[in-house]
Amino acid sequence: MSARNLRVLFLDDFNRVILSFQGSSYINASFINGFSHKHKFIATQAPLPNTVGDFWGMIWEQKSKIVVMLNNMIENDNIVCDKYWPQLSYSSMYGPVNVRTVEERLMSGYVMRKMEICLQTDVMYRSVTKIVTHLQLLDWPEDSVPLSTTAIVRLHSHMQRASLNQRVESPIVVHCSNGTGRTGTLIAYDYLLEEMRDKMSVDCFECVRQLRGQRMGLVKSEDEYILLHKLITEAHELGDSDCDLRDLEKKLKRMARKMSYRNRESEYEMEYNKIDLIKPLVTAQTVAKMDINVNKNLTTKVLPYDYSRLTLPSMKSNPNPAYYNASVLNVSQNLVYFKVYP
Repeated sequence: MSARNLRVLFLDDFNRVILSFQGSSYINASFINGFSHKHKFIATQAPLPNTVGDFWGMIWEQKSKIVVMLNNMIENDNIVCDKYWPQLSYSSMYGPVNVRTVEERLMSGYVMRKMEICLQTDVMYRSVTKIVTHLQLLDWPEDSVPLSTTAIVRLHSHMQRASLNQRVESPIVVHCSNGTGRTGTLIAYDYLLEEMRDKMSVDCFECVRQLRGQRMGLVKSEDEYILLHKLITEAHELGDSDCDLRDLEKKLKRMARKMSYRNRESEYEMEYNKIDLIKPLVTAQTVAKMDINVNKNLTTKVLPYDYSRLTLPSMKSNPNPAYYNASVLNVSQNLVYFKVYP
């Protein structure tokens, strides 16, 4: 594969990232503006074997402290990304940059890594070490969207916290396979969150239009555009319910006693009632509603979604899918499964 990943993507010259230390100045990466910060992001394609040195060189030159990875290394049976970091406690050279992974933690739906990097080709910088936070989302298919927004929201919150801790602002590097759809959706979500807090209104259409003026194909599908609306709607209606374990006891006591003067609900009740405000992106229940299966349900009010329905082997004498009212639940998006029966 060449320096352009899978599908050809051409860059505008006015905002492309220019390398200065290598033989070539070219890397498939674009500066992208945030809502209130110029060049808040660098949108780029996934590193390939022949571009991984350029990728780390760009991170060093741009002084980037955060890298967000939204793709898998193999997608649709194609290698779309080189493994551009070493195993925990090991170090490797990628072009002129030495990278050492010093921390790795499995979070809810994503992996957080800390990496030490230093420039080896310049004697002046060999003793200068920088820390990079690497956030890798685990489940965002190339040609669709995640069924749950939880991992995206939590990864973005982690990204925000890490950005706020920076002494000097530097571009956040975001990539998927070719640095368009998934990359643009996350950047647009960040843009719209800031717009919502600043203006108490959002314009998804204008946001995506502006982003595409800086890199072609950002938010590349209707499904991603719908996901973007769902993310920003959830942020507005549900707020942030994450809680540090150290603060959990205080929160529980507050939620139990604090009342709304309007309807005298506790915060427990108010938070619980928000759960059904926003439905899942995929709600088809085709198999459960088939005439042949209706009488197998205790009640039509509780039916499994098609995508999470427990699949049973079909009988040779019956071409219809075998059915039982049960769902397979993916807990915390970390590949722990339960079967739930009514």
